[in-house]
Amino acid sequence: MMNSPRRSFLAASATVFGAGLAGCISSLEALQQDNHGNDSEQLRATAIEPLDNTPLSLDVEVFDGGFTDAHAPLTLRLTIENRLDEPVHFGERRNAQFFMDKSTEPAGTYILIPASWAESHDGEAYEFTGDCWIQLEYMSWTDDYQVEGLEPDESIQTDLLFLTARDQRIDPPTPDCPEGLPEKIEFETGLRATTGETFFTDDGSSWEFDWGIRLS
Repeated sequence: MMNSPRRSFLAASATVFGAGLAGCISSLEALQQDNHGNDSEQLRATAIEPLDNTPLSLDVEVFDGGFTDAHAPLTLRLTIENRLDEPVHFGERRNAQFFMDKSTEPAGTYILIPASWAESHDGEAYEFTGDCWIQLEYMSWTDDYQVEGLEPDESIQTDLLFLTARDQRIDPPTPDCPEGLPEKIEFETGLRATTGETFFTDDGSSWEFDWGIRLS
């Protein structure tokens, strides 16, 4: 494996998706800049939320790095907030936060991995090839259904690394860098939220919906 510059990251704590998701683009946007203040490579991150009211809000911003920045991979900061005046539980927790989620457009080309998990692997989860950042390792995934709870106005924040996805069907599985980024890259995931005493009880309201991330 080639020597490559890596950076430590800390994490706190298509198209429009089918008929049920008309797509309300959040107003939070960020322009990507590399560590030297060079804004020649710009990406804007927006959250795609359901048209109908849901108990949770999703915001996303470009926080650090760049797709071809040798100093750090493009890092997205994701924030999920409870917008109700009562506690909300949601699951599956990892799916809702796009952990190891592959792009839906273009299909399977890119992946989002939690920066905190990558940090725990001493930077061996990804590397810079000289042209882009690529995924090297997969996050082990337990079969248990994980739930997150948020009090009124409470939020949870996660940093995600945007990488070229590794394909285990290819030998060797290390991917080639795409020739330039497409005009639009999208990620989609589904979740369920409830206001019951616990996530698994039927004593409150419940919602099932999709949301997503768009890079353009």
